[in-house]
Amino acid sequence: MRQVITYNFIDVVGTIWLPPVTASYRYTLSLYDLENIGEFTRENVEAWLATHAGDFQSVQDFYATAGDVQIPWATEEGEIAYLDTQGEPVCNYPDTPCTLAEFIRRYTDAPAEIRISQTTERVGSRP
Repeated sequence: MRQVITYNFIDVVGTIWLPPVTASYRYTLSLYDLENIGEFTRENVEAWLATHAGDFQSVQDFYATAGDVQIPWATEEGEIAYLDTQGEPVCNYPDTPCTLAEFIRRYTDAPAEIRISQTTERVGSRP
């Protein structure tokens, strides 16, 4: 028997209350949320966000997906604003692959020993 797992979500970018800066958030949608949204259209998702995105004083744009239905960003500026709020990726494989040692060096404060291919490298705290 084939099983299908769907991941329904809305990526939102807008201005939060305090401090009033541009921020983003991913709302994971439950079946209950999907029932409340109704037909998965831009207008219905906007209406749902108006009552469920209380952390935002205003929503600039959003991208949503439910099952096979995708609602793209309304503007390129909205998508760029969303991407600007995202942290730097750990690795941009295949462009700039990183090793486990590089990951630990960048993202942990505690020193660690890493055994990679019979070599031990001592990794200090973040720069």
